[in-house]
Amino acid sequence: MRAVICPDSFKSTATAPQVAAALARGLNRAGIDTVNIPMADGGEGTAELLAGYCSTNHPARRYQVATVDAHFRPLQATYYLAETTAFIDIAAASGLPHVEDLGLSPQRGLAASTYGTGVLIADAVRHGATTIALCLGGSATTDGGTGIVEALTKATREGLDISALHFDLYADVRTPPCGPNGAAAVFGPQKGLDEHAIGLADHRLAELCEKVGVDPHDDDYGAAGATPVGIAALAGHTRGFTRHSGAHAVATAAGLADAIGAADVVITGEGHVDQQSLIGKVIGLVHSIASARTTPVVLVGGRVAPTIAESLKVLASRELGGKPNPDTTEEQLVSLGEQLGRELPYLVDGG
Repeated sequence: MRAVICPDSFKSTATAPQVAAALARGLNRAGIDTVNIPMADGGEGTAELLAGYCSTNHPARRYQVATVDAHFRPLQATYYLAETTAFIDIAAASGLPHVEDLGLSPQRGLAASTYGTGVLIADAVRHGATTIALCLGGSATTDGGTGIVEALTKATREGLDISALHFDLYADVRTPPCGPNGAAAVFGPQKGLDEHAIGLADHRLAELCEKVGVDPHDDDYGAAGATPVGIAALAGHTRGFTRHSGAHAVATAAGLADAIGAADVVITGEGHVDQQSLIGKVIGLVHSIASARTTPVVLVGGRVAPTIAESLKVLASRELGGKPNPDTTEEQLVSLGEQLGRELPYLVDGG
């Protein structure tokens, strides 16, 4: 029996490659052959995976750069360069986990900036990048990408040429910059915004959209605190940008559909499997691909909402349970993989 293991990360506890490797160890102990295809949807970890999947002939080089977090505190952030394409997570510098120690508040949420990501982009251009694969997910910001614009404007004044630059934007969600379903209204609360601050951020983004000439209700522009609006503002100085689904891009680069077609079962999951897992995320995409090939799916998560497992009609769902703990997650996943490995022959035959 062959299982394709294609999880997203378990946030704050294990990366997607770590999750896949741990599950595989357990499944292998139970005699199940495995193919590991770690996944991401545009959030943290997407840049590393895309760089690996897209640059097999010319391995990507890893760069660690001194930059700043969303509140301008110094930090080291990583990006990957394969020939002339730089793969950058907006979360690497401007991610929410970097600033959670300050505590979430409306003031901090409004002040959060993508400037540090702009520093990474400028560094990549200095090292020869002409394409920026910018992965939009997990940001602490609602600045509409103005921090990136500020950093690149500063760099150009210092002699950096960005005229040959093209952006490929990989988003984990589709949402407009403004309105009740917009970047601030939907994702602002998790970044510390209260109702009043959401209104301020929404107004600020509406003004930015008008200035740049972007439709404030276009759902291709709202990801990562509406960062694509800022990238659109650079269009007159660069070769422009193209928008992509992060999950689709990773799946295509990894050859996921062919691997699933040759498998007996697919195992996917993330830290918390809920309704959001189905909208532009890894689990929804994997399930869609597997369904088209009539390959049964097993869901694994720290927590798995029963309603999701039922609605997807998966073969089985398993959860680690308890409070997320990076010190024990790997061991739990190995154990869960071994248990699944013993059950899978009966589950698949019974299904």
